[in-house]
Amino acid sequence: MTGPVDVLRGRAALHGIRPERPMGVRDAATLARGLTAYVATPYGDSEPLEVRRRRYEAALAVCGGLISAGVRAYCPIVHTHHLAMAGHRPPDGWYSHDLDMVGLFDVLVVAMLDGWDSSRGVALETERMESLGRPVLHVTPDG
Repeated sequence: MTGPVDVLRGRAALHGIRPERPMGVRDAATLARGLTAYVATPYGDSEPLEVRRRRYEAALAVCGGLISAGVRAYCPIVHTHHLAMAGHRPPDGWYSHDLDMVGLFDVLVVAMLDGWDSSRGVALETERMESLGRPVLHVTPDG
């Protein structure tokens, strides 16, 4: 049986894409088409509302671009931003909720928005997927 790592390696070789380097949404979609992808982005409940709104809009663009290209993508920020704004939160917090979700997907797509490299959530999601032996792609939001 071929797993997500093998699928990505084969497509990367076929299309000349280097999955260890940051890429645009289009290249990530080429690699992940037909797989399930969890899109990780920074958010930060303690950040000002405008920062969270910008991150939500950028996450929407990345996730939407993947879905439009045939990737079955899920992004916790796209799914839960409005829930959080309405005051809804999981009993154990968002980290616990998101870490339970990320393991259900074939590939992690890290959207390199401002703050991604210092985001505790993105780091935990990346560690979780790496511990499962699943591929991690880094995407530039404007690429």
